Amino acid sequence: MKHWLIGDVQGCFSTLEALLETINFNPSIDRISFAGDLINRGENDQGVMEWVLEHRHCVDTVLGNHDLHFLAQKLCHRIPSGKETYADIFASELADNFAQWLLTQPLVKQLDHNAILCHAGIPHIWSIDDCRKYASELERTITGPHRSNFFRHMYGNQPNHWDAKHTGIGRLRAITNYLTRMRYITQSGVLEFKCADLIGPSDTRFKPWFSFPRQDQTKVFFGHWAALEGQSRYEFAVALDGGCVWGGKMIAHEWRTGERVSISRV
Repeated sequence: MKHWLIGDVQGCFSTLEALLETINFNPSIDRISFAGDLINRGENDQGVMEWVLEHRHCVDTVLGNHDLHFLAQKLCHRIPSGKETYADIFASELADNFAQWLLTQPLVKQLDHNAILCHAGIPHIWSIDDCRKYASELERTITGPHRSNFFRHMYGNQPNHWDAKHTGIGRLRAITNYLTRMRYITQSGVLEFKCADLIGPSDTRFKPWFSFPRQDQTKVFFGHWAALEGQSRYEFAVALDGGCVWGGKMIAHEWRTGERVSISRV
């Protein structure tokens, strides 16, 4: 039995199929946890949705920013702008069922006592216990009676720092941004949202989130940052997004053994 972690798929279903064949995935004994952003921007969101729902007995995911965007449109009855590649199947029963499945998925997944999976990463200013607590807070909101209000106000860059005294929508937005959008951050925990390359912001106070040492020994598996091409250069931070949707690779990582397989976009 193997437990594979797979980076951002983003609708690249042909590549996902090829990767599953390469790792000899056996749904009767193996398991897959995705790093989020299952759909949008690739060539076949429908194929990804169908495959995931068919294999839900052995598949789970952490929620990424594209997954939350899809849920926001679904739950707030917003029509896709046309930029989303799932626009043509948005009103289908398949998309409804996929949204309901996403609502059962977490923001972070504890793999064991010293390994965790999250879409964007975990800021050094949070302990793992803090992270799990804040993620649970957001998960309760997403599945609760006031979720439509949250999704209507989810978008935005403020507050761009963490304060335990944050309340309401601002607090929930900050949690969302740390867990699903974070790349560059300062020592004090201020987020920067514009830069996605490896050159970094002109303000040198901002560093990749994983460049700040953690006080614990937890290994953090994460996706989201395509420009890293699956390499963080830090042992505790294992990058899973190979930039497949941008012409890069899709990565599968067996988190217990360290076995790693990547294939170019098909």
